[in-house]
Amino acid sequence: MYSPVRKIENEMGRNRFYVFSKRLGREVRLYNSLQYDHWVLTETDLSVLDYCERPHKITVSVAGKVVETVFDMWIKSANEEKFPFGVQV
Repeated sequence: MYSPVRKIENEMGRNRFYVFSKRLGREVRLYNSLQYDHWVLTETDLSVLDYCERPHKITVSVAGKVVETVFDMWIKSANEEKFPFGVQV
């Protein structure tokens, strides 16, 4: 349903993890250790039907500045679809 956003502004200095997802059959790019830990739980959770890292780009106003950011992950299970960690600014 979603495909990952590959580029956003101001990504310098972030940790990066490149892992292979057997469930998705492709490389997954993660940008901090919390996202990595969450990916491990998501990849191994049998109730998860599909997921996508960095699925949607949005623009928000933070302290009077307009900032471009993305949701960390989208997860689909049999009962629901969710963006569990909100956005990362």
